[in-house]
Amino acid sequence: MTRDARVYALVGFLAGLVTVGLGQVWRASLAFSGGCVFGIALVIALWINHQMGDIKGHLLRYSIGLLSCVPAYVIVVLILASVGQAAVQKLGVVASPDIRTPGLDMIIGLFVAVSTTAIFIEILAAWLTRAWSSRSLFVSLLFASGVVFAALLINAPLHSYWSLFGVLFPLAEALLMWRLGSRISTDSRHVYAKAVN
Repeated sequence: MTRDARVYALVGFLAGLVTVGLGQVWRASLAFSGGCVFGIALVIALWINHQMGDIKGHLLRYSIGLLSCVPAYVIVVLILASVGQAAVQKLGVVASPDIRTPGLDMIIGLFVAVSTTAIFIEILAAWLTRAWSSRSLFVSLLFASGVVFAALLINAPLHSYWSLFGVLFPLAEALLMWRLGSRISTDSRHVYAKAVN
């Protein structure tokens, strides 16, 4: 793993902790703060990795991409709620008693939500780099599903906000930021190589 990739992963992890911390203070913030925090974290990672210069010629593209993090996150939250509700209404699944003890409705919703998030991250990467990568999408889907599984496993005996979301958000954001950063870094190297040659 390159230094740039480690920076993206660490900044993503910290962004996940900030999102969970905000949610601990005000639960409603979980419905919208993640996109803002992720977008800000991406800018910070670009700055730390000295890649801000790479976006000067693409400021509009990056601005639109960063701003899209907020509605994308809200859409993911709505999908989580809708899938959970559909599981209860259509499949007859018992509703989760609360956010700390996810039932089958929330588990299905979490897997669909992280899959949607991985797709949004790949769309963002494709928008920023002007190249789609099915391989990157597959890896993101695999990692995101693994994170949900790990968070549910860790939360099973504990049933606490931090054991579920304190694992889910930091790990998911670290892995997805790492994937996004890897795509951006690869694109930056290609752009630099073309400029030198």
